Amino acid sequence: MLGRNRSSDNNIYGQSVFRMWNYFPWLPTALTEIIRFLSGFQLFSIFASHSQLFIWRKTDSNIYNVFVLSLDSPVTTYASAWYINSPVFDGGNRNQLKSIDEINVSYMCDSSNPFFPHWGTIKMYMRLSPWDSFTQIGSSYTKTDIGNIKITGKEIADANLDSFYQAEFRCLIEPGSTTLSPLVTGIEVLYQTLND
Repeated sequence: MLGRNRSSDNNIYGQSVFRMWNYFPWLPTALTEIIRFLSGFQLFSIFASHSQLFIWRKTDSNIYNVFVLSLDSPVTTYASAWYINSPVFDGGNRNQLKSIDEINVSYMCDSSNPFFPHWGTIKMYMRLSPWDSFTQIGSSYTKTDIGNIKITGKEIADANLDSFYQAEFRCLIEPGSTTLSPLVTGIEVLYQTLND
């Protein structure tokens, strides 16, 4: 299926190819964009073979060429790694000393997906103030299913981060070779308050 988009401010057209499928196995089948062409090309015709899609394109200067898309391999480019930092965590009281019992990181993976395989490594970091460097408190190579990474209070204490007033966390995700990254679905911090 072809789609066409026009920017209202400068009349630039973009065109996409969609297919009905489930982007990830746990999602229902839906209309999914599999490739996007920027302005300067007009999609002319499409021919599908068993595992390839042949797309005839016409440029603004009326030159035709053929784009070949393999349906058996990923069609996305991948970042080598990315991370996200949490907001500052103070448990609702920045003046109360606290200790972390454990951190649970939930994730989803699927290495057998022929179109968008996704797995890799998830690393967790922590620091106690914005002026500190992040210290790694856990790392795990993800399995090929729904999973959980448990970082114990002992691991956090070994990093000298066992008691804090405020803390900031970083989750670093490294995709496997030529794959999408694992999908992190939740980070849970279990803690207790301490007497000063």
